[in-house]
Amino acid sequence: MPAAGPPPPRKRPPPQTAPEAEAAPERASRTLLRQLRPAIVLTLALTLLLGIVYPLLTTVVAQGLFPSQANGSLVYQNGKPVASRLIGQY
Repeated sequence: MPAAGPPPPRKRPPPQTAPEAEAAPERASRTLLRQLRPAIVLTLALTLLLGIVYPLLTTVVAQGLFPSQANGSLVYQNGKPVASRLIGQY
């Protein structure tokens, strides 16, 4: 196996002319926006889905299937909740 020597030198790109130099920042900002947009949209979508839709859906299902467990085991006195039977407060 031949000994590996240093890699060949990289070729430098030719210097930019005036129109190309002005277009470079514009291209960079477009690239940045193209990368940021999906990240922002996904963050908003997941926040909506997991922060609002899922908790509401879970609450609705729990209230529908297990109403007494979902509401807790509250102890009422004079029509006001004062304790919870499950955590031994009565």
